[in-house]
Amino acid sequence: MDFGKLDGLIPAVVQDRTSGEVLMVGFMNDAAWQITLDTGYVTFFSRTRNTLWTKGETSGNRLAVRQIFTDCDDDTVLVKVDREGDGNVCHTGQRSCFYTEVPVSGTRYPVPGTNSPDTGLRTPDTGEGVDEALESTQPMADGAGATAEDPADGNRQAADKKDPQ
Repeated sequence: MDFGKLDGLIPAVVQDRTSGEVLMVGFMNDAAWQITLDTGYVTFFSRTRNTLWTKGETSGNRLAVRQIFTDCDDDTVLVKVDREGDGNVCHTGQRSCFYTEVPVSGTRYPVPGTNSPDTGLRTPDTGEGVDEALESTQPMADGAGATAEDPADGNRQAADKKDPQ
């Protein structure tokens, strides 16, 4: 592993082996990497406490390593794990640390529950749910559809809408 790019650290993306859900991202130094390989449990280097810590050492929500992949530059790892304990990985009690969606507008809305189909997104002007807002959208009167900017010449052109039949 190349620990030379980020002051001796590499990002470690942790993913549930079964569901594919990204659970968390932490950093490993060479010692944390070796402990992870030797014990089979994910160990990180805490940048704020300047110490090693094994995920779940106090909560019991450990991450058992099942597979490890390195990226093409050998400076980031993907660790596929099985969750132990109650399965909640985030310190907030959520199953994953990634439970707040950031829409394109940049406004943050918490997603209610990690398995909820509701995105929690609300339109800024009406406050209604995005799905409801999209359902109420009417097509353009001339039938031309949406427009898209042509990056080659900057001209606005009607998007080509084809009938699937």
